[in-house]
Amino acid sequence: MTYDAQARPLFSILRIAFFIAIVGGTVGSIALMRRTSPNMPPILVVLIGLWVISPFVLLVLGDVLANRWPLLSRTMIHVLALVLTVGSLAIYRSVAFGPPRPKPAFFFVLIPPIAWLVIATGVGMAALVSRKRSMRSA
Repeated sequence: MTYDAQARPLFSILRIAFFIAIVGGTVGSIALMRRTSPNMPPILVVLIGLWVISPFVLLVLGDVLANRWPLLSRTMIHVLALVLTVGSLAIYRSVAFGPPRPKPAFFFVLIPPIAWLVIATGVGMAALVSRKRSMRSA
């Protein structure tokens, strides 16, 4: 039995957790953003909302495009979704329910590009490891 065949059941569970994390992260991030600034003009709600959910959209796009990638790279996308969902929601929660801040929107603007960088680094490292692993087995 190959490594891929052994890892498939765990990958299936991780894939379900991935979709739950994506939905939960998206809904939770928007809800916490609205809680932080309830009187925000509608156009800003849309623009900042799109910005806030962009890492989750990127992860879904990565998952769709990763069908032919090695299992390790696809697994990395799912793990990143779980980590980034928990991290983003923890930060957004501390802003929404923590002490008043002079510029709470700063956190909602800062977290997405940091998440993009983490996604790019994680997927890049997984691709590099997968490539080295396939070169060794060839």
